[in-house]
Amino acid sequence: MVIRTAATVLALAAAAAEADIVDMYYSGPGRGRNAQITMGNVTEGVFAGQLLHQVSTAQGRGEALLGATPMFCTDVFQDVAWQQTAFTLTRLIEVPDSQPMSPRTAGAVRDLFAAANGAQLDLNGSNDFAAAFQLAVWEVVNDYDWHAGRASLNLSEGWFRAANLDGSALSGTVLSSVESLFDSVGSGSSYAGLVALRSPTAQDQLAVVPSPGAATALAGAALALIARRRR
Repeated sequence: MVIRTAATVLALAAAAAEADIVDMYYSGPGRGRNAQITMGNVTEGVFAGQLLHQVSTAQGRGEALLGATPMFCTDVFQDVAWQQTAFTLTRLIEVPDSQPMSPRTAGAVRDLFAAANGAQLDLNGSNDFAAAFQLAVWEVVNDYDWHAGRASLNLSEGWFRAANLDGSALSGTVLSSVESLFDSVGSGSSYAGLVALRSPTAQDQLAVVPSPGAATALAGAALALIARRRR
């Protein structure tokens, strides 16, 4: 007979939740702006901001994401999931596939989400802030050095760099938001509901699992935004 302690049962339950599968596809951009990013010697134009995903089926915690959900990606070398794709609900330290985050980097990403406090998910919010948040996530995932802390985060230096689409400097509004988000790194914050969604064939995403009431309101707002953009 196997005897399990309460802690063991809770650990097994957490592991099961992390194995939940979410089927979804990219349905269009939300708030944000186009930008030019450089990774090492590779420079390309991208959209930085909310990536709206339509979640059709899900298990466990992922059920709260059903419908249209704004997300932010952790990698830039893969493309979004244009077709229905299975994602695994997992821990931040399992993404991105190209180079998974360390626990300290994952902690820095949580600090960003806590500092933004949901403003990055507002479907009627600021384009500049949504862009700043995505750029901050990419910078932390790619360049954060916990030994140097905040000093390691700079969009004009390091392996990851960012500018306007034409190569000019980012606007003062975007840079101000980015710097404010960087200032939160190292605070040791947490953010309820923050999850990672991993796929071997598409961009890994970060999402916030809302409470049931908030999930309904968020899905309705996202669907309305998509309908307006398609018209």
